[in-house]
Amino acid sequence: MLFRSIAAGAYHSFAIADSGTVYAWGANNFGQTGIPSHAGDSDTIIPLPTPIPALGAYAIRAIASGEHHSLACTQEGQVLIWGRSNDHQAGLSLSTLPLSTLPDSTSTSTSTSTLILDSRARPPILAPTLIPDLSSVEAVAAGIDNSFAVTSRGGTSYAWGFGANYRTGLGTDESVETPTLVGEGKIITVAECGGQFSVLAGPGEVAGERPIMSAYDKVMAGPAGMQKYGLLDAPYRFGRLRV
Repeated sequence: MLFRSIAAGAYHSFAIADSGTVYAWGANNFGQTGIPSHAGDSDTIIPLPTPIPALGAYAIRAIASGEHHSLACTQEGQVLIWGRSNDHQAGLSLSTLPLSTLPDSTSTSTSTSTLILDSRARPPILAPTLIPDLSSVEAVAAGIDNSFAVTSRGGTSYAWGFGANYRTGLGTDESVETPTLVGEGKIITVAECGGQFSVLAGPGEVAGERPIMSAYDKVMAGPAGMQKYGLLDAPYRFGRLRV
């Protein structure tokens, strides 16, 4: 079996096969793998790469994982998120989701709209759930408890989640509940997260010069650069990065 993409969180991992199937393994104590088996149990582990049932209905473009949460964007530009959500990692208002109980160990539920609380009322566990009002997303990134989505709409980027140390880039150390425009007026083409910091980058803006970006020696400038994620696996080189 061949895989085209992998991602690793603090204690869990993902791999996207050439067939489009998304596999997950590792810690599942907050449902961060997206696999319903024993999701939320304190010592739950998915020992082997296992297909995520709820993502079977989507063509997944990219996936990212934080400490206890995960998110993915589809080929259609939608964003799904799941896992821990006690500091707005979910990027949506939990009050809008129907409340349920944890699935049993034999569940193969593919629900994409259920808020799940464990028996001890610990932070909610989310089955892969669409974030409303996010579209045209080409890439996602996850920090410990915060996330970013980069769109193809003029390089706009959105941030949400835990805000300590100003890691959302929104000028506040408060947690941000829903995706909020970050770097307004800037062309953002890359978002990455470290442990307690984040990086947004894009083509430089130099007087008398056009922003230049190249991939596989194909030069893309200005608005055309927004198509770069069609070559997401390419070794990108940016001229005059603005960070």
